Amino acid sequence: MSQSQTADRSAAPLAATGSPTGRSREMELLLCCTRAAFGADETASIGELVESGIDWDALIRDAETLGVLPLLCRTRFPSQAVPEDVGIRLETYLHSNARRNLFLARELLKILRILDERGIPAIPLKGPTLAALAYGDLALRQYSDLDLLLRQSDILNATHALAAHHYTLRLAFTPEQLEQELRSEHIHHLELVDPSRRMLIELHWHLMQERFFFKPDLGGIWERRVQRQLVGTAVDSLDPEDLVIFLCVHGWKHHWSRLIWIADLAGLIRNTTVDWRRLLDRAADLASKRRVLLGFGLAKHLLHTPLPAILEQEIRADRSLDKLVLQAERNLISQELPSSGRFMPYRHALELGEGVSHRTRILYTFVRKNARLNENDFAWIKLPRPLFFLYYPLHPVRLLARAIARAFGARE
Repeated sequence: MSQSQTADRSAAPLAATGSPTGRSREMELLLCCTRAAFGADETASIGELVESGIDWDALIRDAETLGVLPLLCRTRFPSQAVPEDVGIRLETYLHSNARRNLFLARELLKILRILDERGIPAIPLKGPTLAALAYGDLALRQYSDLDLLLRQSDILNATHALAAHHYTLRLAFTPEQLEQELRSEHIHHLELVDPSRRMLIELHWHLMQERFFFKPDLGGIWERRVQRQLVGTAVDSLDPEDLVIFLCVHGWKHHWSRLIWIADLAGLIRNTTVDWRRLLDRAADLASKRRVLLGFGLAKHLLHTPLPAILEQEIRADRSLDKLVLQAERNLISQELPSSGRFMPYRHALELGEGVSHRTRILYTFVRKNARLNENDFAWIKLPRPLFFLYYPLHPVRLLARAIARAFGARE
């Protein structure tokens, strides 16, 4: 998903009331509709909320912001409860989304064929394959672009292959700049567009930027990939455990600011076979176990998702997780995400750090990445000119002190 799209989504706050949970009636109704999509009986709750009065424009806007508008459209409301014009809007959107998603699925298959003809394997991420897997229906997931994982060595060949089919790089790079992008530790994907059809493809060679402290063994991910059916065609997919871990880290990265990411987890629990012990062990090896537990803690808290016993046990054992679940819910409702800044990814990672050694590595990485002297060093301590050389060893001390202070502040 492009950064500009993410920024647009976070711009509009959701409607709010003085309810004890801080949730508006519209938010409560969206949660009920999402639970109902996964088999929960929410008939009475939906009826009561609609009877109490709903701002339908706000409801539709919030559903789109949170990525669950298709689930709202599919909800069975009490007879005569939905205004006629609203019902028409919902039905029109559902049919339009179904057509668009089927088009995207077929376009994905076309892209995979193009790459396969060049001997380039690719694993679709999210999008149509996740819709089919988690929801059993392409029409029930809201998405607008296609994400593919490729081997880094295949990226240039893939861009050339797709250029012959009207997909061009979103940013005009010279060959030298493109090579530099592929080597950068800050970049993990390229965007290709076909403006005539409003199509965006992201070609990933890593699942996450380095600053989010998630670096799985890509060789293992390729070896473990499985095949899934998409519109009658077999396509590669992340294996279930890798997929769940990736989705949890992705949701965490974006502060769980969209309900669709939590709904995806609920759908995977219901519709997919997962080896949960293996998943937790693999997540622990990636220092991501608490990020996984946070995702499923949210699924239980917001969507009342029945969890496997092993997840329930691990969530109960993590005493600080409840606080993080409530903070994530506040982010979801308010759409007021933490301000960005040089330290923010590190602080965000420290909140879910996996023990002392992991937190120490996060702090060390922050210091290493910010090793240049600046005006803050000179303001922190005044040294006479003959002792200016001491600013260099003092610089990491200052950064480490600031990082520790912020880390403890984040946990209070």
